[in-house]
Amino acid sequence: MYFYVVCTLFDITHTGVLAYKAELNNLTARNQQRNWQVVYQLSQLRIQPEIITTPTAVETNVFLYNFGSNFKGIHRIWHTVFAVENPVVFEKEGNITGYLYDDFANIPMIVGLEETAKFEKNCLITSGKDANICFYTREQWTNKGYEINFDSFETK
Repeated sequence: MYFYVVCTLFDITHTGVLAYKAELNNLTARNQQRNWQVVYQLSQLRIQPEIITTPTAVETNVFLYNFGSNFKGIHRIWHTVFAVENPVVFEKEGNITGYLYDDFANIPMIVGLEETAKFEKNCLITSGKDANICFYTREQWTNKGYEINFDSFETK
């Protein structure tokens, strides 16, 4: 299996809330789930991935990540790990994550949830000074303030 880590400044908390109910006052949880569903569905555009972890939020220095230069200091970042059997589907012009960057570019997201970053546009930006999402292979990941034990996934 080949592992990928998706990191975003948007709130992609997996709440499992599939319907808004005013009496439950669950709009935030529903919108968090909507954002998660967008990320999950985008990861499925080229291949059927296996989701290894649900998103985890950590507060850390964005300097450790490949976010755009407009983001500085400590922010809440969401990570999720997925696996595929053939990584070639994401490779574009020698970049092993190239098509992930293409597939996720300029996709609308819901803001005003648990994010600490402020965005110029309410969409996923994959490059430039406003980049708010980034991707790593297992080999590229260097425990950027959050340890991921990839070896534990091998037995799943």
